[in-house]
Amino acid sequence: MTVAVLRSADGNDQMTFSYCDFHDAGGKVFLKLACHLAGMMYDRLQSVDPDVYLRLNVPDYQFEIPQLVVASDVLECLLSAIGTWQSHREVFEMTIGSLNEQRCTFGLEIRDDFVCNQERPVAVLGYCCHRAVSEVRFVVDSTCLLQFAEGLRKIVRFVELAGGRGEHQ
Repeated sequence: MTVAVLRSADGNDQMTFSYCDFHDAGGKVFLKLACHLAGMMYDRLQSVDPDVYLRLNVPDYQFEIPQLVVASDVLECLLSAIGTWQSHREVFEMTIGSLNEQRCTFGLEIRDDFVCNQERPVAVLGYCCHRAVSEVRFVVDSTCLLQFAEGLRKIVRFVELAGGRGEHQ
């Protein structure tokens, strides 16, 4: 399976985009991705007895966006924005998926309510549809973003190699 994973700098949070399919609509290619988000708010190993920790080792939050439609050129723009952050530390926010009533945004921010800075920004994934609104935020660093960008590049390359014929993986 072709995936792009963004982990938090502390390793407690993770956002995974999994490639599902694509469709070539007359030269404009749309990818269907699944997005899985999960994370822990604190290290339970330091908070409770080790025997209890083993029974409590589940995420504090976990949810799925089973079908996120993203244009391939938008993924290229996201890769470009991440590259710009790597070289100039410019924060950004962009819409990565918007179809009918579904909207998904991704960005890097400097926020007062997080321990973050230009070297360790807050990654923010926002999602809304007609019945749900959510936002996940966690601190990342350049290594986290490099690994995420490499995964995104693999997804883009996979679709390019398939030739835009709507083939499944």
